[in-house]
Amino acid sequence: MDRTKLYDFADDFFTLDGSSIMKLTPDAAVEVCRRAADRGLVITRVEGGINTADRFEARLDCIWDAGYPPNPDEGAHPINRKAMDFIRAEMGFHNAFILGAVSVSEWK
Repeated sequence: MDRTKLYDFADDFFTLDGSSIMKLTPDAAVEVCRRAADRGLVITRVEGGINTADRFEARLDCIWDAGYPPNPDEGAHPINRKAMDFIRAEMGFHNAFILGAVSVSEWK
């Protein structure tokens, strides 16, 4: 994985194991959230920032956490939907997102 690259495709996140390190465009990040539960993943953290040609500037005003401990009644789909909604709300202000994801079995 190229840590300097801003990735445009959700498939890259899954094939390159991009959790917690891969910078994604807003559209790719939304798509990862949409597909994560079907791949057995829950999105646990979203960090938004500004990506330029040579660096990523994380923004403290753009962090979302799923919360811990997890609510046993809430599955991966609703949590991932909340992450997706957060990204959609922030995509006008931030052009890159880093997603933290763990397997559903590790989350519970």
